[in-house]
Amino acid sequence: ERQADRPGFGNARAVRIFFDRVRERQARRIASEKKRGRRTDVFLFTREDLLGPTSSESQLKQSEAYKNLHKMEGLKPVKDQIDLLIQMGVSNKEREESEKPLLEVMLNRVFLGNPGTGKTTVAKIYGQLLTEMGLLSKGEVIVKNPSDFKGSVLGSSEKNTRNILR
Repeated sequence: ERQADRPGFGNARAVRIFFDRVRERQARRIASEKKRGRRTDVFLFTREDLLGPTSSESQLKQSEAYKNLHKMEGLKPVKDQIDLLIQMGVSNKEREESEKPLLEVMLNRVFLGNPGTGKTTVAKIYGQLLTEMGLLSKGEVIVKNPSDFKGSVLGSSEKNTRNILR
């Protein structure tokens, strides 16, 4: 339901991708249970297999990425935004489980500042946090310079920006 209104959405492909994720989570769970000597039903899909792990706010704040961010000096506005994003992510997970409409969250960020101030480091931590929250499949960070956005003719900057954000 969340993707149906997006350009490029394909029902069969989305179902296949979803089911592949479910099977991957199930396989990890079964392997973990077998290591502990438990017998498991390979035909059973648990709630976590279907919906992914439930990450509470306290669990996310114990993550390596979150701890690394908070070890950094300053950055109070960034840290506050990350805390807000975590709260919204947990809230959306609860809303999804209750079949309520999700709060729309824009995940793209632009990190501005002088050279050497930690923009790339913070961006990578941000990507890791989004991955841990289950909002990204991998914590990929795309680093661009202002010159990457500028165009040589009128209107090309907008096109360059659009292409970068795809």
